[in-house]
Amino acid sequence: MDAAFDAANDAGPPPGFPAMLSIAASHRVIPRAFDATITGSVAAPLGAIAITANAGTLERDGAQAQVALYNSVPFAGYTVFGSFVVTPDRWDIAYAYCMGGALKDVYSERVGPGGFVLSAASGSCDVVQGSTPTTFDFPAFTIPTPPAFGQATVHGPAIDLDRGAGYVALEGMMQPAVVFNTVDCATGCGTPGWYELHTLVWNDATHAATFVIIYLRLDDPTHVLLAYAMRLPTLDDPVRTTVLPATWTGTAARWHSARPVHVPPPWQR
Repeated sequence: MDAAFDAANDAGPPPGFPAMLSIAASHRVIPRAFDATITGSVAAPLGAIAITANAGTLERDGAQAQVALYNSVPFAGYTVFGSFVVTPDRWDIAYAYCMGGALKDVYSERVGPGGFVLSAASGSCDVVQGSTPTTFDFPAFTIPTPPAFGQATVHGPAIDLDRGAGYVALEGMMQPAVVFNTVDCATGCGTPGWYELHTLVWNDATHAATFVIIYLRLDDPTHVLLAYAMRLPTLDDPVRTTVLPATWTGTAARWHSARPVHVPPPWQR
C-alpha cells in the first residue's frame, strides 16, 4: 500500500462509521431477470467458480466463498454479471465477463483498500432470459471500515463527499458514506468519459451496508448517477437508478497504474 492509504488508516474511520462493520447473515430468494450458470476456472487469487441459477461458490485465496449474481449488463459485446462474494471475514464485489457462451475473465474488488484485480478465466456461461428465483445466502461477517479514498468532491442536497468521505441520502435520510475504490474512465472506456466512485453507505441504527457505484460523467458536472446498488443484510436495492443534482470536481485516483479494460457502462437505459 502507499503512503496515502497508511495516512487514511492512521486517521481512523470516516465520520459516522465504527472501526469495524458487523453485518448479519443474509438469506432471501429474489427473482432476477436472467438465469445464469457459470462454471470454470479463474486465475489466482481466485479459483474455481460454480454458479447455478445465479448463485453458488467462488474460490478466493484458496478458500471457498458464497457468491450470488445481482445484476446483468450488456457492454461492448460482453454480458457482465455483478456479484457479491462473502466469507465471515471478507466482502468482495466480482464482475464476471461472458461472451459467446464463454467465461473470459473476472474482475474483483475487496470492500476495502487495494483496487481491482483482473483474473483471466476459462469456462462456460449459459444464460437464459426470464424471471428466475435467485437464492442469496450469505454468512454473517465482520470487516474493517474502509479508509476514504479518491480525489473527487461532490456537493448536492442529497450527496456530500469530500475526497472520499461524507454522506449520501438513502430513503430520505443522509447516511455516512465512504469511497473505497475508484475507476478512471476519463478516456478509453466509452463516450462520454466518466469516473466511478465505488462507495459504501452505512446505517448505524440498523447495521445495514449498501454498496453503490456513483458515476461522474465528464459531460455533466451538475449531476451524478447512482446505480448497481445492493444492501446487506436486507438484500434489497434502496437506490435503483438515481440521478442526483450535484456539482462535482476533481478526478478518480487509482490504486493501480492500469485501469480496468472492462467496466460497466456509465448510464443505465
